[in-house]
Amino acid sequence: RKGERSSFLSSGLCSEECHASFRQQSNCAQYAADRKEEEKMCDHLISAAKHRDHVTANQLKQKI
Repeated sequence: RKGERSSFLSSGLCSEECHASFRQQSNCAQYAADRKEEEKMCDHLISAAKHRDHVTANQLKQKI
């Protein structure tokens, strides 16, 4: 009877650990996806600023 109880408790703990591990993996995957999207947006903003600066520089050259 004690063996059954011990087995039941340990399987419950294992199950909870598995769920916790899955949640952690899911959170990590979401965090990575969020960072990737943020990096993509930063790259876009940097490219847009470089393009704007290039256009502005060309306009200033034409005025000279």
